[in-house]
Amino acid sequence: MSESPTPSLIKTGYNLVRPRSAPPAQRHSNAGEHEGSVPPRLTSLIFPFDVTVGTESSRASQPSDPGDLSLNANTTKGRAYRLISRRPPGVQSWSHDADPFDFWRTVAIIPAFGHQQITESTVQQCLREPVDVIVVDNKSDYRPIARETVLQPGRNLGWLGGTIYGWSYALCRHWDYFLLLNNDVLLCRDFFRGLLSARQETGAGIVAPCYDGDFTFQHPSSGIQRAADYTPAPHHRRIGHCDGTAMLVTRELVSKAGMFDPTFSPKYGWGASGEYCIRAREHGFPVVLTEAAYCEHIGHLTAKHVIGDSYVAAAARERGKAVAQRGGAQTWNSELSACSVDAPVTQPCDLSVITATKQRPAQLEQCCRQLRRQQLAGLSIEHIVVSDGHDASARAIAAKYRARFLVSIKPERFTRGEASARDVGLRCANGEYVVFWDDDNEYTDNCVSTLFETARGYDIGIGQTIHCGANARPRVMPQDSRTVFTFGQIDTMCICVRRQVALRVRWADCLGRHASDFIWLDGLRRTGATFRFRPVPIGVHWAMTHDAGG
Repeated sequence: MSESPTPSLIKTGYNLVRPRSAPPAQRHSNAGEHEGSVPPRLTSLIFPFDVTVGTESSRASQPSDPGDLSLNANTTKGRAYRLISRRPPGVQSWSHDADPFDFWRTVAIIPAFGHQQITESTVQQCLREPVDVIVVDNKSDYRPIARETVLQPGRNLGWLGGTIYGWSYALCRHWDYFLLLNNDVLLCRDFFRGLLSARQETGAGIVAPCYDGDFTFQHPSSGIQRAADYTPAPHHRRIGHCDGTAMLVTRELVSKAGMFDPTFSPKYGWGASGEYCIRAREHGFPVVLTEAAYCEHIGHLTAKHVIGDSYVAAAARERGKAVAQRGGAQTWNSELSACSVDAPVTQPCDLSVITATKQRPAQLEQCCRQLRRQQLAGLSIEHIVVSDGHDASARAIAAKYRARFLVSIKPERFTRGEASARDVGLRCANGEYVVFWDDDNEYTDNCVSTLFETARGYDIGIGQTIHCGANARPRVMPQDSRTVFTFGQIDTMCICVRRQVALRVRWADCLGRHASDFIWLDGLRRTGATFRFRPVPIGVHWAMTHDAGG
């Protein structure tokens, strides 16, 4: 369909709202500037399509649909709250349930091109739970059935473009959870409840439901079945990527990684969800598959109807071209499979060991060997390797030693990247306490257990390290409890911190020329953190090897 100069239309309920538009010469001048009142939570992203923000005042005057529990409907919130607060039968064993108010913050974004009855069915299934719905009407012929918001871009943007178009609109509103959903699906009962519960329990940036489609690792353990017969189960596991048929994305992730890349397979969108999952993991956000939600997918309905049977071959060729531009199929498959599809979501442990590294494979491998030799005395630990930028060698070493591998992207204003890397590791850590192991230090075989026992019952535990400078004699630091918070008397490697306390101060806010560890620790002290010092050396810091990775 050729592009039309007609401004985008927004339908709410059975009413059609034509937003106020800019003069013709200015209408498409800037995708980030909109007429009318723009909510204050506008995310500072570059939108690839113009999304006209119009008035929503007409919603309040519409008659109430008793079967519609979306936020846009005039239903009694108390009734909706009681509905979503109930526990669904068969899942009483869940350790956590969805926060009822998360429903009010959730919107389903559904791109569609024709197929009115199929899209109607999907909208009706969504509105069984008190969430909102946006339909991106690429054909400009969709007739609203309830209180869904309908966006008409005036041209066929396809699945990828339509998804980004609706997503851009949603980011200007109050919603914090975005379900990117095809229009040809059948949803199990309590579908949104399952996704939101999984997000709450795992802290994932992306949550995907099980389904019956081509990605067999997304099939439920109970087997493919009708959505109406499916029994949700509170089982979640990490995956490397997911199908874009249905995926719940958090606003926090979007603020870091943006939206789908509109240039990746732009016509058909194949691979766009996988590329987005890679970016999510690089920013420290897990991708999780949950058996608490399930959907059936008709698959390729619109594309085959509009394009024909050649659609699959054409889409595969376009994806292959995009993959080649990223470094080839081998690199692409390695990035997609960075997380084991068989591994359960990491469970809480006693201690997380976070190692920031950058292009130093020999030092990183030595660090991993030292951790393997640790005398843990029954402690449960995890090792998180965070690379400052992409590093295939570091990824391979992490896999060899069964460490979790993450990638941080250093902001341009930072001269060194370890601060961002440590912040990424902290956000993803599962330990009650955390320690920071630089990849160029040496550690005693009881370092981990000593620091953990020092910190147990306190917010911060501090040991001693032998500091070896390039032009100075070795010295022990800190010397005693009185010098713990003295400039030049502390080193990152001898600190063990309760994770929830460590999150109070960002490493990225503590960048000094050489003293970020002192600034960070002093910042924690100022928050009222308790500490205990034990005069036991736990390793050697070789200051002469320090660079941007350490």
